[in-house]
Amino acid sequence: MPLDPRKLSSFILILLAIGSYASLQIGHVKIDLFAALISLLYGEATPDAIILWDLRMPRTLMCLIVGFGLGIAGAGLQGFLRNPLAEPSVVGISSAAALGAVLSIGLGFS
Repeated sequence: MPLDPRKLSSFILILLAIGSYASLQIGHVKIDLFAALISLLYGEATPDAIILWDLRMPRTLMCLIVGFGLGIAGAGLQGFLRNPLAEPSVVGISSAAALGAVLSIGLGFS
């Protein structure tokens, strides 16, 4: 039974929205997300709004950007090699990354 691409895309977008909302809510301080958004719209710098916009929102956006970039890189690698099962170890990317990690730790860059 083949999957309908529209249903699959909708399901993935719903999961993305749920994950993003959870990322904004997870932390030591419980934040009322809607109250923080409203206080920010009215120009009030409440602690909830500061935590949301200065700590949690950049974390969530960076995760989305990195995930998008990794997905594009994987799709590009598979398209370049014309192999739907291609992975980074096929062209030595994983080995080079491990070498870079060992060198940076060994030389004290960590």
